[in-house]
Amino acid sequence: MSYSFSISYNNVTKKVTCPASSTINNLVSLASEKFKLDKATNACLTFKGKKLDGMLSIRLANLSNNAKLDMVKVDLAQIVNLRINSSFYGKQNSQIMRVSPSITVAALMDQFLDKCGEKMNWANSNVDLSVMQNGISNQSSDFASISVGSLIGTAASASLRLTIEDKEATRIKQNLHKEQEIVRREAEYQKLESAMHSKKLKQEQIEKPKEEETQSSETPEVSRKKNLTNDAVENKEKLTKQIISHLYATSSEDRPPVYEKHQKQGRAPNEEIDEWQPPKESEDTLYNPSHHVEIYENPDDDYNVTTNHAEKYLRMLQARQKPQKKSEPVAPKRYTIRVRFPDQKLLDILLEDSSVALGQLFKRLDTYVRPEFINSYVLKSGSPPFTRIEMGFSQNNVPLLSHPQFQQERLLLVWEPAAKMVSGPYLNESLEAKDIEEMPSVAIETHRKNLIEELAHAPEAPSTKFAHRSEKRAGVPKWFRP
Repeated sequence: MSYSFSISYNNVTKKVTCPASSTINNLVSLASEKFKLDKATNACLTFKGKKLDGMLSIRLANLSNNAKLDMVKVDLAQIVNLRINSSFYGKQNSQIMRVSPSITVAALMDQFLDKCGEKMNWANSNVDLSVMQNGISNQSSDFASISVGSLIGTAASASLRLTIEDKEATRIKQNLHKEQEIVRREAEYQKLESAMHSKKLKQEQIEKPKEEETQSSETPEVSRKKNLTNDAVENKEKLTKQIISHLYATSSEDRPPVYEKHQKQGRAPNEEIDEWQPPKESEDTLYNPSHHVEIYENPDDDYNVTTNHAEKYLRMLQARQKPQKKSEPVAPKRYTIRVRFPDQKLLDILLEDSSVALGQLFKRLDTYVRPEFINSYVLKSGSPPFTRIEMGFSQNNVPLLSHPQFQQERLLLVWEPAAKMVSGPYLNESLEAKDIEEMPSVAIETHRKNLIEELAHAPEAPSTKFAHRSEKRAGVPKWFRP
């Protein structure tokens, strides 16, 4: 994670980004580079006029991201107190020194070694001097020029850590650390692999009895399917013919070829069927969606291209090449208005007479809602842009046929209370609500698996041209042959 700050210096503002683990002194160094200041320049950061401690970590400085800071030059103290805790080739030592913050780090090392009475070969040694998160090594090119004040900032006293090691010993130590890290990772990998293997064995031991039980139970199931009785086949034909007779008109002109095919098999069209029949509502109905409705999904076989699909696609292409006639809008003859309430309940209102006025619709709706919501609700269109339907005395006599929001026989409206944040119930408790599965559209969707392929796809009656071609030869079209 990193922080970004807007730092101003001499009325110039620049954006500086640094890690969250850095100190304020690190941020000062980065800002000095941005403003191209000399390395010997001493500066500090202020936030809302308050000076920030240079030794403090940015994460602990109570600064938010993108904060605005000011950088100002400061005069360092003439003498600073330093406590240096050193490790000289493994030998621990601690010294307190009073030095000027303007001296370089290299000069500080010389004074420290003289005070300890130690000598060091700079060419064969690694020197690391750090204060909290800020540090420098003799491998850096700035080691000979950077000052003590750049490390400790404007602090009058600080505690430093000094580590002096042999380069060869350091290299061996680093290699040993890398080898230990590799061994640790290999051990973790083997442990993880062993755990996955044991888990797989346990899973196989659990699934093996289930597979044996399934295989033993498949034999009678297969034999049962092979020995289907004629009664079961007849029941299936009855159910298929019943669904066909419901979905299509009883007149012979409107019946699809599929219906004629099943009728020729010896079944009377008016024969009584005891199987499921899709519901048909003839009065206002309230539905309560108390649970999720399972939607029928077409099997994969429905997506295999057949010759019927190819011919239908060809007819669509031919129809697009012809000039399209503009169809005149047809006025609705009746209305089926579905009203959705905030508690997800659905109210279907049936209006057999399309010449009713808007006020009559409001009056019927008032008979279903609770008394406190009468004349205090809002109706909106159920599709974007959810246009609000105006209410009032001037709108009560407007016929639905002339209203722009009532130009279709099937409509969806959204009911909302006039006062916001009003909880339900919104409808009279005396109303009997049906389950959502009893809704005709949901019932047909639930029983789609009982429809035969031709009805599920609802094909159009073939044109005279294709009917003549089918009688002439039963095969695929010429353009569809391989």
